[in-house]
Amino acid sequence: MLPNIKYTVGIAAGKGGVGKSTLTFLLALALKKAGYTVGVLDADIYGPSIPFLLGVDTPPQNKSGFVAPAVGQGVSFFSFSFVKEGVAALRAPIANKVIEQCATEIAWGNLDFLLVDFPPGTGDIHLTALQTLDISGMLYVSTPQLIALLDVDKAYKMGKELDVPTLGFIENMGRFPDGSVGPFGVGEVKKYADAHGERFIGELPIEKGFGSINSEEASPLSKLSGTMNDALQSIAAKIPSAVEDVEAPFSLKLEWRKEYAATTT
Repeated sequence: MLPNIKYTVGIAAGKGGVGKSTLTFLLALALKKAGYTVGVLDADIYGPSIPFLLGVDTPPQNKSGFVAPAVGQGVSFFSFSFVKEGVAALRAPIANKVIEQCATEIAWGNLDFLLVDFPPGTGDIHLTALQTLDISGMLYVSTPQLIALLDVDKAYKMGKELDVPTLGFIENMGRFPDGSVGPFGVGEVKKYADAHGERFIGELPIEKGFGSINSEEASPLSKLSGTMNDALQSIAAKIPSAVEDVEAPFSLKLEWRKEYAATTT
């Protein structure tokens, strides 16, 4: 476990364009609203967007040999966009080193949750993050489209191969706020989760303001519809118990078989 961090939650999709980073941002705010201390590690080297969403472009500062994370909307965060080499030229060995440094050189302080926004794909950088950040569990995000589920399937199987616990699956952009089915269909992510014996955390609707959410709003959550807010708060409320379930200590209760006990008395 990273020092002073209770739970480190990875958020992955295996694919870009399914709303993973925006969900990470909104989930961080929802958990903060629920009373938790939250940080975000924006590990998406291909499109780090958390600084934009949180409205902060001032890089973190070095303090006493450690990096003090940036802060936006009350959320501590570090992003690959702060790496001086530049994301466009960030090769895998450098990215891997940065991820390792995130585990040892960032002074996150006391956090209940550190959310890690994974990049698309299932490559070397993902392996490094899964192996060095001591992930408590993974959340997988997908739209109901088959092409999106094919990619999330790869990310899920990578996590399983590395024995990283699965917290559950989230379906994004399945319905409109009025409950009608959206252009990508609905319910396929739940079917996938059920077929693999995994928890389905919930679904988020499509709505007009979702893609433009950023911290220019006095309260970004206030821009969301009631339907979206309710769905987001419901998902946020399930995360703590999901992590506690997968991190519950293994217990074994031994009971003598009655017939054996009878022969030994």
